[in-house]
Amino acid sequence: LTFSGPGTEWIESDDVDFGILHNLAVDEVPIKDGRVVQQVDTATWSLLKGGAWDAGFEGVVHRSPSSSEFRLLLSLDPLFQ
Repeated sequence: LTFSGPGTEWIESDDVDFGILHNLAVDEVPIKDGRVVQQVDTATWSLLKGGAWDAGFEGVVHRSPSSSEFRLLLSLDPLFQ
């Protein structure tokens, strides 16, 4: 939940260019041509499940937006053991 400032950006798993994502020498958005980066609206709850959520689940790629604007974010991460 982003209380103020721009919301979290995310890319659907099928839209991710994993070649770019895994190449640490490249600083570009890891998205396939013609696809778009989604953004959660400010003050809207979201559940962004990562790859550790379930076996065989690729999750979504998410990040804080590149902005110098102040941002207040609440993040809850489950601990899997």
